Amino acid sequence: VPLALGIALTRPERHVVALEGDGSLLMSPNVLATAAAAGAPNLTIVLWVNGHYESSGGQALPAAPVDWPALARAAGLRQVETVAEPAGLGPALAAARRAPGPALLVLPIAFDPDEAIPPYSERPAEIRTRFKL
Repeated sequence: VPLALGIALTRPERHVVALEGDGSLLMSPNVLATAAAAGAPNLTIVLWVNGHYESSGGQALPAAPVDWPALARAAGLRQVETVAEPAGLGPALAAARRAPGPALLVLPIAFDPDEAIPPYSERPAEIRTRFKL
């Protein structure tokens, strides 16, 4: 989210979509307040909620339940929607693009314990090169 917010603020002519996992957001939920305060209307955060830290091996999140839409609204985001069915994603993205400020789409998804989760393969220089586009 911080990287996407920076891009959205410096490239207001582009709509930026941040893909975020619930494990990552649980580690620093304060980014929602920062995004809300910045007010970038060209930022949409898509939150994948599956109860696991996917990028570090698929560990389960702590059992503390998080009401992501309520947390986002408490942080100041006004356009918050839960998308429970795949068919709802297109209309929700369209509504997010029309929002007067940053938007959050919460997508509950299944965790597949049999899916292989590869370790990080990219180095900082490779990531930097990709984002220079």
